Amino acid sequence: MRRGDWDAGTAFFADDIVIRIPGRSEFAGEHRGRQAAVDYIAAAVARARGHEVELELVDTLVSGDRVALVVRERFGREEGALGISRVNVYRVRGGPRCRPRRRASPRP
Repeated sequence: MRRGDWDAGTAFFADDIVIRIPGRSEFAGEHRGRQAAVDYIAAAVARARGHEVELELVDTLVSGDRVALVVRERFGREEGALGISRVNVYRVRGGPRCRPRRRASPRP
């Protein structure tokens, strides 16, 4: 994802991926399946409406069958940038495919 290659990044998602989006937005809730995850990411990026979207990997934590990525995202918008800090927790099963559990907290 650092190279901006979303297809390569999402190729690691398991077919039965489950993502949970916190909050009260139209995206909030549980989304199942690789296509649902890809659609969510595309919709979130589309909200930037042609403005820059930045993803910064802050830290990586690894143990047994889990990987946690601490990330900061910044979405450019007409009304000002939106920064989000979150931790994605992935459970690794049978190879490189992963299942993330998303926890997000918006930053002002």
